[in-house]
Amino acid sequence: MSQMLCKNCGNEFEGHFCNNCGQKATVKRLTYESLADNLMHGFLHVDKGFFYTIKMLFVNPGKVVIDFVNCKRKSYFQPFPLLIILSTVYTLLDKIGKVAEKHSDKTNDIGLGVSKSVASMVTFCIHHVTENYALLNVFLIPPFVLAVRIAFRKADSRKYNLVEYLFGGAYLSSLYIIISIFFLPFSRWLEHTDYEDSLMFFIWGVYFLFTVRFLYELFTGAFWVTARRTFYTFCLYSIFFIFYIIIMICLAVGIGYAKDGIVSLF
Repeated sequence: MSQMLCKNCGNEFEGHFCNNCGQKATVKRLTYESLADNLMHGFLHVDKGFFYTIKMLFVNPGKVVIDFVNCKRKSYFQPFPLLIILSTVYTLLDKIGKVAEKHSDKTNDIGLGVSKSVASMVTFCIHHVTENYALLNVFLIPPFVLAVRIAFRKADSRKYNLVEYLFGGAYLSSLYIIISIFFLPFSRWLEHTDYEDSLMFFIWGVYFLFTVRFLYELFTGAFWVTARRTFYTFCLYSIFFIFYIIIMICLAVGIGYAKDGIVSLF
């Protein structure tokens, strides 16, 4: 192979990469194609792994997590950046064409005899979490992970550690968002109609089926056993989610009362 001159450092080398600075041997002049590639990879940090990961989440969702756990990560997009990007995309698409609703700023509507500071703190926490779709999806992963570990304890759920479960939960949440994006036009079309509840029920059914496929690939056991355990997971998750919300509200109330106490000292 003939010697090549690196356009970056001037080093003479053989092969596809410079052995001095690591730059590719075939560096071409900037074109519109390179501009598009740079925007996709540099600005959004989205490369071919992004679309490959989305495809694999539909085809073999459990394999994505298994490969990621087993250090086969080069082909996959990182789970939490993927979750944040998809959440942002969903939020933007959801707001397109949506009529903005006016919300009255009456923090004392919470009632129950609590002070205005406490009510405003509770309102702020609930509004901040529900309006921030990316934060909401990250927020919902821990109770689901706990439900999976309990429901699949007989399927060797301990073979994955907590961090691996969190990464797997991020991939599964990303899959949910992709499904939600697909059904978003139908949700807008059937909004405020008699078919809206039926559509939501159908979407949850799709979530459930993909979750069964996801957990079937992660754990041992027959498909119908996995389906039963997945249903058990959803039931546990609903209970944990309620407690999760109660804890969040209690923390917000505590912060509100603490704020009142500090203000009263002055």
